[in-house]
Amino acid sequence: MRIVLYNILFGMRGNKLGDAVLSNLSMHGLRPVLPCGLPRWLRKLTVPARNKYLKNAISLVENFSPDILCLNEVLVDTHGKELEKKLHEMGFTTIIYGVSLHHLPQFRISLVLATKAKAETIPFSLSMENRPGGSGGAGSLFIPSENLAVLGVHLALPGTLLDTELEEVNTWMQNQKKLGRRVLVLGDFNTDKKQIDKKVPALSSFTETAAPTCPSFKTLFKKSDCIDHIFFDESFQNVNSGVEAGYSDHKLVWAELN
Repeated sequence: MRIVLYNILFGMRGNKLGDAVLSNLSMHGLRPVLPCGLPRWLRKLTVPARNKYLKNAISLVENFSPDILCLNEVLVDTHGKELEKKLHEMGFTTIIYGVSLHHLPQFRISLVLATKAKAETIPFSLSMENRPGGSGGAGSLFIPSENLAVLGVHLALPGTLLDTELEEVNTWMQNQKKLGRRVLVLGDFNTDKKQIDKKVPALSSFTETAAPTCPSFKTLFKKSDCIDHIFFDESFQNVNSGVEAGYSDHKLVWAELN
C-alpha cells in the first residue's frame, strides 16, 4: 500500500524563500498583523497570478502511484474540478474534502483525502479559528476491504488551538481502535512528533515517516522541520519511505506499507 502526503501551497510556487513569501502574501497579505489582510478584490489579482502550478503538484504525486492520498492547501473553488478529474483518471474512487472555515468562497483552502479502494466517510469535526494558521481542514474515511480507518488533517500553528486539535485527533484514534480497526493518520501537524506525543498518547505504539519537510528549501532563517507526518499502527510494516521536493514550500512525504 503506497501512501502520499503533500501540502501543495495553494498550487503556487514556494520552493525558494522569495517565492514562499510572495505566495503566502498573495493569499493572506499581512494577516494577522492587519485584521483584514488583503482586500478581496486585490486577492482576485494576486492569487491567480501565482496559483499556476497545480499540474506540477499532480505530476509529482502521480510519480508515486499512491493508493491513499492526502493533499493540503488545495484551493478547492479554483482547482477542485480539475483536481478531482485527474484523481479519477489516476484510479481514485473515493474523494472527500475538509474545507477550512476561515476563507471566503473563491479563496477557500481544503484538505483532500482520496483512496483507490472504496471507502465510507467517518464523521470528524476539527476545531478551527478565523485566522491564518487557524487550521486547514480535516477528513476521515473507513476502507472496509482493509478494515482501515484513515484520518487526514491540516492542524493549526502551535498554540492553544493546536493543543485542542491534537486532543481531538487522540479521541478519534481511540474510537477507531475500540472498533477493532487498523489506523492510519497523516497530515500537516505544524509540529514535530515530540510535541504531538504529549497530547496524543494513542500514538505511542505508532510508527511514523520521520524526515524534515518544511521549508523545502535551505535558508539561514529557519531550519527544515518534520511537521508533515504519516503515522501507522503496529499492523503495518514500513517497507520504504521518503520525501521529495517539488514546487511547494513543503516536501511530499511517501510511505510503502505492508
